[in-house]
Amino acid sequence: MTESKKHRIWILTLFPEYFTPLLSSSGVIARALADPSNGLDLEFRLVQIREWAGNRYGSVDDSPYGGGPGMIMRADVLQRALMEGVVTAGGYQDRSQLQVIYLSPRGKQWNGALAKEKLQSVSCSRDFWPDPSRDFPRDMVLICGRYEGVDERFIKKYVDEEISIGDYILSGGEIAAMAVLDSMLRYLPGVLGNAESAIKESFEDSLLEAPQYTRPRIFEEEEVPATLISGHHKEIAEYQLNASVGLTKQLRPDLYQRYYQQQNKAEIKTSPKTSPKISPRIYLGLVHGPVKNKLGEEVTTSVTNLDVHDIARSCRTYGVSAFFIITPVWAQQQLLERMLGYWKSDSANLYNPDRHDALSLVRLSNSVEEVLRQIDHHNDHQKVKVAVTSATTSGSMAAKMRTDQQLLQELATDGSSMLLLFGTGYGLAPSLFQSADYCLTPIYGAAEDNYNHLSVRSAVAIYFERLFGAAQSGVFLPK
Repeated sequence: MTESKKHRIWILTLFPEYFTPLLSSSGVIARALADPSNGLDLEFRLVQIREWAGNRYGSVDDSPYGGGPGMIMRADVLQRALMEGVVTAGGYQDRSQLQVIYLSPRGKQWNGALAKEKLQSVSCSRDFWPDPSRDFPRDMVLICGRYEGVDERFIKKYVDEEISIGDYILSGGEIAAMAVLDSMLRYLPGVLGNAESAIKESFEDSLLEAPQYTRPRIFEEEEVPATLISGHHKEIAEYQLNASVGLTKQLRPDLYQRYYQQQNKAEIKTSPKTSPKISPRIYLGLVHGPVKNKLGEEVTTSVTNLDVHDIARSCRTYGVSAFFIITPVWAQQQLLERMLGYWKSDSANLYNPDRHDALSLVRLSNSVEEVLRQIDHHNDHQKVKVAVTSATTSGSMAAKMRTDQQLLQELATDGSSMLLLFGTGYGLAPSLFQSADYCLTPIYGAAEDNYNHLSVRSAVAIYFERLFGAAQSGVFLPK
């Protein structure tokens, strides 16, 4: 197909009149498509499936083999509607020039990201498909089913993809097709009056849109939030982001989880106030699983509020880049998210800025491997060495044992970053010792009976002072 041809979306349906309001007579999409100044070289073709029935009654369905309620749309009728009503009528060489989509409850879940992807795949705007080295996308065919469904043989042979708009049943695919078209086409230039509207809507960046207000300023004794009428654009933007996060967390915890994971995978930044005395490429991991219990069995331990707060404060004091809490337990992660969601908010920053600053270093992760992937990705793929800690020495770890100054000197020599792992319970699982690069010498107390049962937050503080006290006395990690 040539570039001069319009890009087309074909709709196979038993009720073409359903689409008139959306595409021709009213609404922002109809107006944008009718306005030549928008330069949208896109057109819609409606194919009445019944015209390809092949019988004088216009019958397109039949009873299912094997029995059961309802009727099934016939494969031969749909095949003719597609191959003759679209491929032949549209002047295509064959079906490979099309992407055929069946609206189905068993299909891939439709969302904003998929809407953008599909728009790119049938884009009618060079602004939306700017890479001239790529082939122009394929025209799209949407098939609207009816009755109890479509003969499986047609789906297997002629459908490229199935899409669902939700876990519920509609009387036909027309409503689903209109939802797909509306959510997809609103991203086109000229469809929305304000280009920022699509960017700030719900589900962009995995967040619900912040609550909206308009006149009157006071309604039934409730006034519009003062920040929104302050005129301070930065404060308004911060307020709306916090309101958006809070609303998503309250109403859509599933969506909030996705948002939070995206934030965890965002660039791991050093706090602006990090001490310049040491390198910002030190990371700490507090492991809750796998660790040992007092019987030596591998278990997963519970997260404690004291550990999170106190270790975060130690990390902030000694200039550590990020503090990873490692637990594979989903319920524990949710508990942490609720706590951290408050301490990372603007209101917490006003209440206790030092605690807000420290807890902003906290990240959540399922495993040590995931932590290493995050550090590797956001640290320009520089080498990351893992150092473990233990309350006792072991002959099997002798080759990996390092004093504080030995460890710092080796890291400074090869330019590596360091992930320092601490275990909860009765210490790290053996597998983590085996995979580690280094093991730091234990903390030795002064008790005559060699008592050595420090809390993990105490051990972290002591190791930090040992390591970074050494750094301040002459051994520096590379910048």
